[in-house]
Amino acid sequence: MKKIINLLIALVVGFSVTSCYDDDPINLYPTQGLSDITLSVASSNGVTAEGFTVPFMATIPQSFSSDVTVEARLTFEGGIVNSNVTIPAGQTSASGSVNMQGNDGLNKFSGRSVDLSLTGLAVSAPSTGESSAFTVSSNKVTLTSFDRVQWPYGSAVIAGRMTALFDWVNPGANDLDMLIFDANSFALVESAASGSRWETDIFNDTHPDGDYFVAIDFWIASGDIPWKIFFVHPDQTTVTSFSGTFAGAASGDFIFPLINFTKSTDGNGVVSYTFSQP
Repeated sequence: MKKIINLLIALVVGFSVTSCYDDDPINLYPTQGLSDITLSVASSNGVTAEGFTVPFMATIPQSFSSDVTVEARLTFEGGIVNSNVTIPAGQTSASGSVNMQGNDGLNKFSGRSVDLSLTGLAVSAPSTGESSAFTVSSNKVTLTSFDRVQWPYGSAVIAGRMTALFDWVNPGANDLDMLIFDANSFALVESAASGSRWETDIFNDTHPDGDYFVAIDFWIASGDIPWKIFFVHPDQTTVTSFSGTFAGAASGDFIFPLINFTKSTDGNGVVSYTFSQP
């Protein structure tokens, strides 16, 4: 049986955190025979939320004859979260994901900064039983983590469907409702009017391909109201977000279109959405 030894050389981080969450830690080994290697990380998302997944692409500068294990890390005020991804032998990149910490009670409209980076690399050598170890450096991707980008519906409910979540400042004094219309017929196709913070919607997958828009009904409103809206795509990973301020809002106002979007289905039955802000 081939013996595979995983090595990780972790960078020394010059700060402390109050908590650490590790999905799949790589074991630490003594540093010997080091070479420097620069890793690259990218994410398709600019935002995340408590308990939500951050997708990433990890890239190494050269391929190896055996699998490479790379550690990704989210760093934020209050903790860190680690996750591993395997880059197959002969390849230089692989996609992975890391879950943002949940249930910390932040409850902050503006969110908080989260840094995504790669912090370790381990190379197995199955043919000889020997291993190569590296010190690593990485670029940093900064995201913003919010309380929510999606209502916790449950994975079975939203699988393959797009969701929308609308948030705004001071929901105790401002009661706003979110409506979705067919852009051609102006027929109301979805509505969310809870009377509390966050208006959320699962866009029904039976709606035909075509153009739609989001409108906001000001049931109770006063003054300038900053807002954000998050759309989670059917893959339940990709997030598109927009933000702005309703200047001089008043009860009875009606804003449309806030966001335009198009639903499309390809020849394989895969549904996709594109969004734009007028």
